[in-house]
Amino acid sequence: MARLVIVDDQTPLAAVLAQFFSQRGFSVQTAGLEAALSLVRAHQPDVLLLDPYPGSSGLDGAELLRTLKALCPKAVIFIISAEIRDEKKATMLELGAKRYFEKPLSMREVLQAIHDNLSAEA
Repeated sequence: MARLVIVDDQTPLAAVLAQFFSQRGFSVQTAGLEAALSLVRAHQPDVLLLDPYPGSSGLDGAELLRTLKALCPKAVIFIISAEIRDEKKATMLELGAKRYFEKPLSMREVLQAIHDNLSAEA
């Protein structure tokens, strides 16, 4: 069972994603940005869905991604965000995110990308 951590400060969306992926056989944990580092450190996920651009937390998305990659270098990281500026997308991909999904999400598209990446790593 693949371990998935969802990091998003939009609690209702995180809950919907958690239910969707749990029903498809993933072991899912969710966290807001403030708790993300300790959760990733404790659970060492195979996959991380990350919204690095919260509205008001003041955290830097690029720095958060760097830190999470250092904590869990084998995790496949996907960005899920409403931030659509090309330079932000490019930065996240350059820092090692596998793919950038814009909100609103196609959960089936995200699921397919996760399966594709986990299969490639196996």
